[in-house]
Amino acid sequence: SSSSSSSSTTETLSLTSHLTPQVIIAKKRQNREPHTAIEISWFIQQFMEGNVKDYQMTAWLMAICLNGMTDEETAALTESMVQSGVVMDWSNPSLPNSNNNNAATASQQQQQQQ
Repeated sequence: SSSSSSSSTTETLSLTSHLTPQVIIAKKRQNREPHTAIEISWFIQQFMEGNVKDYQMTAWLMAICLNGMTDEETAALTESMVQSGVVMDWSNPSLPNSNNNNAATASQQQQQQQ
């Protein structure tokens, strides 16, 4: 198990070893080809670790505003942002869910009280 984890880490490092914030920003600014999911994930992770400065993130976001993102880039960015923090587990049955119509329940409770 540790060898597969080590192999995966080595593979990721080889895919990201050429990346710098400047490379990511320039790629989106030039807009010749879309970012890969690995590039977006790397950039978000580096930002969360403090290795990408606020002004670099701002420059990248401005390039995105000007040039847009593909559906694949948007999906990769969304996934990277979700994975950058604590992910909540909503599978607990005691939590409210979309199948529980709270407004109808409140209305029924009011009718019962009258």
